[in-house]
Formats: sequence, C-alpha cells, structure tokens
Amino acid sequence: MSSRVKLLLLLGLLMAPVPAALAMWYWQIGIPEARVAHGELVPDIPPLSQWALTPAPALQDGRWHLLYRCTSAPCDLDDSLWRLHRTLGRDAPRLQRWQLSSTQAKNTLPPGGQRLVWQVPAALTQDIWLADPQGNIVLAYSADSSIKDILRDVRYLFRRNPLSSMQAETLALQSAGHNSHLLPEERYE
Repeated sequence: MSSRVKLLLLLGLLMAPVPAALAMWYWQIGIPEARVAHGELVPDIPPLSQWALTPAPALQDGRWHLLYRCTSAPCDLDDSLWRLHRTLGRDAPRLQRWQLSSTQAKNTLPPGGQRLVWQVPAALTQDIWLADPQGNIVLAYSADSSIKDILRDVRYLFRRNPLSSMQAETLALQSAGHNSHLLPEERYE
C-alpha cells in the first residue's frame, strides 16, 4: 500500500466517531438518561438559614443534612431513615438527620437524630429534603420515595464531594464523642 492510502485510512478511522456522535445526537439513539438524581431538583426552595427552625441547625460543619417532615406520632420515617443513616457506614458522620415537627414532641428519636420545631411553609409539598453543608436544599423527595433511591443519591453526592483530611478527622472525632462542646444529642451512642 502506498503511504497516501495508509494516511487516508488512518484519518478515516480517527474521524469515524464524529459522524457517529452526530447521528446519535440527531436521532437520539444510545444517549444515556439525562437524569442522575432520584430526587426532585428544587432550586426555588430557600436555604435552611431562611427556614423558621428552632433551634437553628449548625451549618458549615461539613455535614450534609437530611430533613424530614413528621406528621404523626410516632413518625413513620424515623426507622427507615435511621437505617439509611446506618447503612452509610464510615460516611455516617457526614450526614445529620433532622426530624421536623410543628410542635415539640415527646417521643424518642433513633440515635443520631435531632428534632427541630418549624413553621411549615405553604410552598413546600415534599416530605424529605437533602441539604448541603452550607444549608442549600439540593434534592427533595415525597414520603413514598424509595429509601434505596435516597441512599443512592446520598452516596453519589458524598463521592462527588469528598472531605478534606482535616474535615474527615474532625467528623471522626465528633462521631466518636471526643469533643466536649457537642450537645449530648449530637453524640452517637
């Protein structure tokens, strides 16, 4: 073969993916689903700092926040979200669970969870929210959402947002109960 034919074959081989990609785009064949999250993306919900929560949750400590609305006593979501939290294993200290209720309930929470009293905004139709460490709501779920889907989303976000070594050490010490400045409810038993 002459060198020109070899060059043309090599260029043809290198350029073949371009028409294939254009055909995939034009006819929408073989394109993966555009959605990664199982929850609902809700950019219009204000951050946690603007919610009427008592006491105000501690933000900026490197923890993600899983908030859920409790409308019955005992709360139906307590056990399943506690199991989700425990399933995270060594990443469990990166997540804080908050039960939201309109009154100060007397029933006990599973370990690692805290209760906040809030005034329910009329615009919020979901029952479970996932917020980043700065308090921005990232995803929202209905009460009948699959716990496995929520767990997949949390793990995906943890993989995409790794901790620095200092943050990891601080969270490990907090979860082990070595920091005396934590409230007793924040310590894992």
